[in-house]
Amino acid sequence: MDQVVNACIDYLKDNHNLAPNTLASYERDIRQYTAYLKNLGILDTQLADKELLAGYIQSLNACGKSPSTVSRCVASLRIFYRYLIRHGKVNGNPIIGIEAPKITKKPPKILSEQEVHKLMEVPGTTGVKNIRDKAIIELLYETGLKVTELISLNVEHLDFEQGCIRCVQGRKNREVEIKSACMEGLADYLKLSRPFLLKDSQERSLFINSSGKRISRQGIWKIIKKYTRMADMEDGVTPYTLRHTLAADLIRKGGNAKEVQRVLGNSTKATLEKYNTLLNES
Repeated sequence: MDQVVNACIDYLKDNHNLAPNTLASYERDIRQYTAYLKNLGILDTQLADKELLAGYIQSLNACGKSPSTVSRCVASLRIFYRYLIRHGKVNGNPIIGIEAPKITKKPPKILSEQEVHKLMEVPGTTGVKNIRDKAIIELLYETGLKVTELISLNVEHLDFEQGCIRCVQGRKNREVEIKSACMEGLADYLKLSRPFLLKDSQERSLFINSSGKRISRQGIWKIIKKYTRMADMEDGVTPYTLRHTLAADLIRKGGNAKEVQRVLGNSTKATLEKYNTLLNES
């Protein structure tokens, strides 16, 4: 069964333009499912029927998995079974009729202008890590980059002459304009911080951790959590809060849907409507 899963993941990698973290989520969900089958003594996906699959979904609920996690697992297994059917590994599709739990999405959290300013000022302008963290927070807000895009940046993706940064995600490339103040923060980071964090001169990652390696998703989340606490702000502020805040600010200043989508890359119409609703209620 492991060979089938490996082949499925390779197929998705080669034939679908998936972000690395999306592919990792699919793989994790599929492997957890096949591990469940193995524990029941089932070594062939052909032997897994609808009743067994429904039991697996129930087991996820019983383990206290959130509705969003269970919903993602169902989506991953739909993709898995589509692959199995296409390649003749199963005759029927047991996931047909299996419904994902309904998710009540909370409205995106949006910071006020004062809160954004306060968060950006907390790191200060001295100290190797503080300079790095300030550059990260400024870049997240000024560009609306996703965490995956941010941590994937290399030094050569910065273009000081054009005042932009190039985001490379799989086969997708996009250039994001950067304001001069944010560029100054990045220049300070490259001059006053990164050289002191660097352990290997061959390392091309733009943002690196104290070990001299590419900073991780968890590292970015920890940075935001650290400074929101130092700024005495409410819990629940994440890197995506800065992305949502930028979108709301653009709308507040008269930006239309096309402009917001251009800046953020791929915000949906439904998300833009939520921003509009929140702004009208505030």
